[in-house]
Amino acid sequence: MAARDQNLQLMRIYVALVTFLCAVFLVGWIWSAVSGSTKAKQMAESNQRAKAAEDQFRTLNLQLEATQGMFGVKQLTAAEISGLQDSIQSNPDIQKMADKWAIDMGLFGPNVPPQDRNYTNLVAYLMQELRARNQQVDSAAQRQDQLIEENKAVLTRETKAAEQERNRAADLEKQLASERADFTAKLEASQKSIDQTAQQLLASNTAHATEKNKLLAQVSALTKEAEELRNRNVQLAEKQNELENEDFQTPQGEVVGVGLDGRSVYIDLGTRDGLRTGVRFSVVDPNQGKIADARIKARLEVVDVTSTNARARVLEDKNSDPIVRGDLIYSPAWAPGRKVGFALLGKMDINDDGSDDRELIKSLILQSGGEISEELLPSGESFGRMTTDTRWLVVGDAFNPNAVTDSRGSSYQTKYADMEKRARGLAVSQMNIDKLMNWLRSSSDDRSIPFGAAAQAADLFERERIKSSGNSVSDIYQLSPQGPLSGN
Repeated sequence: MAARDQNLQLMRIYVALVTFLCAVFLVGWIWSAVSGSTKAKQMAESNQRAKAAEDQFRTLNLQLEATQGMFGVKQLTAAEISGLQDSIQSNPDIQKMADKWAIDMGLFGPNVPPQDRNYTNLVAYLMQELRARNQQVDSAAQRQDQLIEENKAVLTRETKAAEQERNRAADLEKQLASERADFTAKLEASQKSIDQTAQQLLASNTAHATEKNKLLAQVSALTKEAEELRNRNVQLAEKQNELENEDFQTPQGEVVGVGLDGRSVYIDLGTRDGLRTGVRFSVVDPNQGKIADARIKARLEVVDVTSTNARARVLEDKNSDPIVRGDLIYSPAWAPGRKVGFALLGKMDINDDGSDDRELIKSLILQSGGEISEELLPSGESFGRMTTDTRWLVVGDAFNPNAVTDSRGSSYQTKYADMEKRARGLAVSQMNIDKLMNWLRSSSDDRSIPFGAAAQAADLFERERIKSSGNSVSDIYQLSPQGPLSGN
């Protein structure tokens, strides 16, 4: 019983102890929870106070840096100074100081960088500028003193020069008065001389008028005589033109042999006569009288020349009237020993196609040994000038001269008439274009002697007897291939 009571007593103690412990634990837990919440609030408040203190410290530090930058204790860049503006604005005193600093920094020149602008450098800068200004003032003062001295020297020199000019003017005035008196005396003497001269001139004019009348009479007589001489010269020029025109032309050479094939002809002209290759001749019968009326039986072109003879190829002939020895040759574009000059007047249309064939005519004249002295084109342009060596005035087709005027305003008609007048004065014979082409141009060049690789010995050296009434080629031309043109 006692043991059971003891156990029950122990059980009660144990339950009471456990209950006590639970109560203690519960109280402890409640106290811990209450105490932890209070510490958390205190911790949050402590963090806020620490952050505020840190922000305040940072602001104070930035304000300190700005102040150090203003006084030059610390060198700040323009970007750093701009970044400090927010921290400065929170302190009115520092903001006022910063505004004052910005105004003071305007005293620096534009060449001073922003990081060097502070109160420490400002004092040195202002002292340097002050010394420079003082030096400028000193230099200006010295320059002013120098200019004052120069002005004094100039004033002294000009005063002296003015005094000299006044003295010189007084001397000149005296000299002028003396010369005026001399001039008056000379003027009176000159007037007397002029009066005497006028009387002499009056007498001389009377004598000159008489002499003038005599001279005018002589001039009139000489003018009449000169007019008569001009008329006589015109008559003589017309007579000369008449004697030298195509009706009185004479042949220049003679056919002395004909090739065996009838396509080569030999003439009695050579280099001693001024003949060259390319010259064209017309062949006429020796019994036809005047060259102007002669019928052209063939046309030749010189292809080989020696000193005394030449060989020509036949450009055009007639089977019914062959070339024979003794026939005469003539070309209006060639003369022995000299150039034959041509003047071309007007439009040169040789085939009635309406175009100007001047270039073809010029080439034929030049090929035949002639030269172009003067030209008057249908456009009114003119080239060259006729001389005493000009032989022919070739007149082209009829043309309306009033339709063309050159750039200088001279009418084509005036130039046309002037060219004809000058041709008459120089005794230049006229020839129409058809007559010139009749002498120079062949109608066919097909029947000609071939040259180059196609040439044959028979074309160059063989001769044949002339098909005529018993006439034959000279013996010196019957030798083949030897002959006067063979080079042997």
